[in-house]
Amino acid sequence: MKIRDAVAEDAEAACKVLRRSIAELCYADHRDDPTILSRWLRNKRPEFFLSWLAQPNNSVLVAVDDGRVVAVGSVTDAGRINLNYVSPDARFRGVSRALLGALEARAVERGNTRCTLISTETAHRFYRARGYSEEGPPTGEFGTNAGYPMAKLLNRNHADDDSIQLEPARPCGGDRTLEMGGVLSRYANLRGRIESSSPDIRHGPRNPAHAGFACG
Repeated sequence: MKIRDAVAEDAEAACKVLRRSIAELCYADHRDDPTILSRWLRNKRPEFFLSWLAQPNNSVLVAVDDGRVVAVGSVTDAGRINLNYVSPDARFRGVSRALLGALEARAVERGNTRCTLISTETAHRFYRARGYSEEGPPTGEFGTNAGYPMAKLLNRNHADDDSIQLEPARPCGGDRTLEMGGVLSRYANLRGRIESSSPDIRHGPRNPAHAGFACG
């Protein structure tokens, strides 16, 4: 398994992982409530995924095993982890733990000394076991009873840990600018094709801060 920066071609597979992880693994949070699931899944679609890639202060990472995307995560340059979802097919194999380590390493690379996130009920014990502690009452994300604000202090070892197989970050300028131009073009084309048939997309959340819980 390797962990790398996501690219536009990952959009379909990554969104499938996000949607399956929420629907199949996070029952303790949504309890099959159709309203909660609708809110939670609304932006887990390729057009939104591409918009997350296009944001310059956000890193979207994927874990890939045997050529298949098995987990998706994101972290801002300010150290906020917005996504950490694993495919049901890859659960209990250490994938979430490895991806979390990679997200923390990226946060350290960006100069952060702590990471923050909002945890699901499903992943609450997972994050506590990995050094995160609560920073306030549950926020009730998407109408659930959960949404635990949590934080963890980091150190330089997160970036130097050889056990985290994270490919080098994409450049922040030059080639990065050209790459993001391509992503934005694909995003605009895809969004334009489907807006007429899906009006809610015009108003749906595009910021990864509203992308969902961090679900280990």
